[in-house]
Amino acid sequence: MDSPKFMERERTSLPLVLSGTFVSLCSNSLRKASMILEPFVERSHEAIRQWVQRLAPVCDRFDVDRKRVRTFFVDETMIRIRGSQAWVWVWAAYEPALRVFLHFRVSYNQSGLDAYLFLKEVRSRYGLKPIWTGVVV
Repeated sequence: MDSPKFMERERTSLPLVLSGTFVSLCSNSLRKASMILEPFVERSHEAIRQWVQRLAPVCDRFDVDRKRVRTFFVDETMIRIRGSQAWVWVWAAYEPALRVFLHFRVSYNQSGLDAYLFLKEVRSRYGLKPIWTGVVV
């Protein structure tokens, strides 16, 4: 027996779940996180609340003392969203000495503006620290 289309469960990709969780923790607003995710996927604030509850042990690792951060490793990668033709870029900042992820961002483009906005967010949160990328000069 086939289930009706309206009852099928649609899985959300991990980068979008992590992004929604991170936004909700930074803004203290589940509804704001839901609105930010709308261009990628429609999810209710209740779904995001469940993500936050399920990922609470992982989310504790995002709370890093600003004074302990000495340097950033920054990288980006392209990920295809399962079940669609869309590709997204996931930008990540990592602190090697503390072995923690400091920040990440999901975008549809890999432009200079996206890189600038990502680095601006990282620097506004952790200050002016040396940034290392995968580019060898």
